[in-house]
Amino acid sequence: MYWYMYNHRNQLNIRALELWFIFLITSCGRFVSSDEGKIVGGRIAKRGEFPATLFVEGPGRCGGTLVTLSTFLSAGGCFVIDGKRVEAKSITVIGGVVNIKEKSTDKQESRVKEYKVHEKYKKLVAGASSYTIFDIALATLETPFISTETLKPAVFPAADSAGMKKILDKVNSEKTTCIGTGYGAVNLDREERVFSDDLKVAELTLVPVSDCRVLKIMIGNEICATSLKDNDQTAPGDTGSTFMCGGYILGMAKGRNRYTKDGKEICYLVYTLFGPYMEYFNLGGNEGTQYQLHPSTFLC
Repeated sequence: MYWYMYNHRNQLNIRALELWFIFLITSCGRFVSSDEGKIVGGRIAKRGEFPATLFVEGPGRCGGTLVTLSTFLSAGGCFVIDGKRVEAKSITVIGGVVNIKEKSTDKQESRVKEYKVHEKYKKLVAGASSYTIFDIALATLETPFISTETLKPAVFPAADSAGMKKILDKVNSEKTTCIGTGYGAVNLDREERVFSDDLKVAELTLVPVSDCRVLKIMIGNEICATSLKDNDQTAPGDTGSTFMCGGYILGMAKGRNRYTKDGKEICYLVYTLFGPYMEYFNLGGNEGTQYQLHPSTFLC
């Protein structure tokens, strides 16, 4: 009886969440899913500037953040296409280079051996719009990478979720400049979409939670930002790529949140925070300082 009641309450909670999502869609405008996810405009990254940032390609195109030499974080949606789990070995991961096509001794490549998508991962759909909750996964490489000056695991600013929350609060209070990265599309033309072979970078600023309008259940797990330059926008193709603020690695790209307010269309970039998942994925063994995360000089 207890198990039946637990399952029944869980189903009611999920249904309530779906109804809340539909309400937001109809009353606030349109949420855009993670298939619209990266940088138009921006600048090209420098060699060694983001040594933990990866290019992830399978049935879809994504980014990732190296956690250890054999594991990386990316979006759950990068491993689930049309509701079906992607075969692990069909996913290729590239690290160590700014340009994924360049022939360089810096370049390292591996395939995915296995992955774990968050157990609460779910894509909510209402009409032409969708919203993915708990959109995060940890994958293991078939062949571990080798640590080099251009490819290194991420060093998180805290060892647990509470510590990561303190760092985020600090970043918010100091209005620190943030950085979004990605290998995504360089235009917004759905018919003739062109993707970047170079890792692109855009400077961002965080926006208040009240303006972000993420789903209620995801408040604290996701955050919104907006570009400091008008010509830097998001575009399809690089969900899962590294997000930093003040030199601290805090999360990864998810997509865009677009809605209408007082007759004006508002669009923000949405990022999944790593902090709430530190214990879930056992990420706390790699704690470091701001300087370690984002050196002030780049490799030539």
